[in-house]
Amino acid sequence: MTPRSLFAAALFAAAAALFAVSATRLLPPAEWLSALLAPPPSDVSAMIAHYTLFPRVAVALAAGAALALSGLILQIALDNPLAEPSTTGVSAGAVLALALFGPAGLGGASQSLVALAGGLTAVGFTLALASRGGMKPATIVIAGLVLSFAASAATTLIALFNHEWMRSLFLWSSGSLRQNDWSATSNLVALLAVSWLAAAGLVRAFTLAALRDAGAAALGGDPKTIRLTGLALAAGLAALTTAEVGAIAFVGLAAPHLARAVGARTVGARLLWTPIYGAGLLWLTDEMVKLIPLDLPTGAATGLLGAPLLMALAARMRRPSLTLAPLSAPPRRRRPQWGALLVAALAALAVALVVERTADGWTLATLDQAFDYRVPRSLAAFGAGMAVAVAGALLQRMTGNAMASPDMIGVSAGAALGFLALLYVAPMAGAGAQLVAGGLGAGVAAVWALKGVGRGAPPEQPLLLGVGVASAFTGVVSFLLASGDPRMALAVTWLSGSTYQADASRALVIIVVAAGGLAAALALARPLQLLPLGSVARSSGLRVGQAQALTLALSSVLTAAATLVIGPLSFVGLIAPHAARSAGCRSPASLLAGSALIGGALLAAADWIGRVALFPYEVPAGVIAMLLGGAAALVALSR
Repeated sequence: MTPRSLFAAALFAAAAALFAVSATRLLPPAEWLSALLAPPPSDVSAMIAHYTLFPRVAVALAAGAALALSGLILQIALDNPLAEPSTTGVSAGAVLALALFGPAGLGGASQSLVALAGGLTAVGFTLALASRGGMKPATIVIAGLVLSFAASAATTLIALFNHEWMRSLFLWSSGSLRQNDWSATSNLVALLAVSWLAAAGLVRAFTLAALRDAGAAALGGDPKTIRLTGLALAAGLAALTTAEVGAIAFVGLAAPHLARAVGARTVGARLLWTPIYGAGLLWLTDEMVKLIPLDLPTGAATGLLGAPLLMALAARMRRPSLTLAPLSAPPRRRRPQWGALLVAALAALAVALVVERTADGWTLATLDQAFDYRVPRSLAAFGAGMAVAVAGALLQRMTGNAMASPDMIGVSAGAALGFLALLYVAPMAGAGAQLVAGGLGAGVAAVWALKGVGRGAPPEQPLLLGVGVASAFTGVVSFLLASGDPRMALAVTWLSGSTYQADASRALVIIVVAAGGLAAALALARPLQLLPLGSVARSSGLRVGQAQALTLALSSVLTAAATLVIGPLSFVGLIAPHAARSAGCRSPASLLAGSALIGGALLAAADWIGRVALFPYEVPAGVIAMLLGGAAALVALSR
């Protein structure tokens, strides 16, 4: 047997063994066949096996194969190992559509149609944005990621005001494979069969696409047509699968890498083996989930269990395959617009402190009212925004990667994991211990994600490793939420990026840390100027390893401090440096200072909007920041 066959056999054997353990608890093995084919109506166990146990296995196999095939087609069409169904925004769009219409009482086929429409709408929006940039692979990936973040923030906002429906939304959006009949199985099997045959008919086109645009065009292929055909097939397959089983991440990303790692090199071999590995991976994961005495969604477990494999595969990457460009860059060199940046930052702080909304309408707060609770919250938000923005600017300058930011490479998730671990080990630990735990988690994540930067690793490797860390974090959070542990009630608000618990001492700490971090970062201006130049930096006498270590340590501390005060933040560390570049801040020193002002203003404004937009209800600042940052990024892409 070939390594590919052996690995597939091992996957299915392990899954089958675990299935036997759970099935035996319900029925003796001798009754399995009759329960599958013709269960006696009087035998409750046989009926449960027929309508719940066996359909769940079939759905896991079909959904795993479909998601894996979708991920492979996306990776071929975009020539990008980061591509998977969530890259195009399919999953996030489907979940958002369900969050919008689900509370109205939709169910069954209507719910599936709504999820499908949301997924396809997100795909269309992503492609429309990418078309403005010539349908370049990097543009499509960036547009999909930005759209996914924005849709996730909108879903979180909706869920905050539908508490009675939040658990069912969480279970569905996390990919629950629970079944009550065979309808989902029949739909998925038919969908997989048609899509697999269509992909087989496109082997030659996909082979040309693997040669990249120049090679495909030289051999008579039309790269744009091939890319659009592949994207349409993959997006439709992913959208319909998501409509049936919810959002399941990782499988579409990991299965193609797994197939290549065990020897499937040609396009035809990868199209054959990737769906098989995807089916085995999801079935095995689901069987492992059923052994846990918790109502844990299978989609959440795929991130927790599959992240180590994903990160191990990403660590072996050496060939550059994606050139990332900044989201926005000024058309010509110009001086930094310091006046506008300072005015915007001061205006954001002033509005957050003075303007308020009460039951009687809009009014201006008195000095005593402002200092009562607005000053700590606003300063905490401003300081956290500064810290994350400076961390993002440091990472982008150090790596030369415009997509590097604390959230994109897993540093924020690492800090959050450190905090959660400390919460369970020592719930009464003080702020100092929390900062140390978060800093260690952020540092480990940063070192892991960026370990190949100095050795010629491709630019997407840190992002792929960051996806692995973020997937592990999502899995841990899902596991803890499903456990019903009362300590998670305290963590839920913090996880959404809230300033609710910010007091004067925390605000002072984050302001001091952010200001000190900015000063330390400015001292690294010369190394940051040289680090992206690779060998040139060494020939200039720079101690590259030492400079990288200092940069990583500083960005980790800043991220941990911001996470401690507000929680994990998305978009601020990614968007603020790009906005600073658009304002003319090109040198390392001006980029750091401009990013700090923009990041602080963005999060202070987000905290104020969260307080007044839906008064008397409050929305976490992190959710508003994701919406604002997502909107800004989408506008930049549309131009």
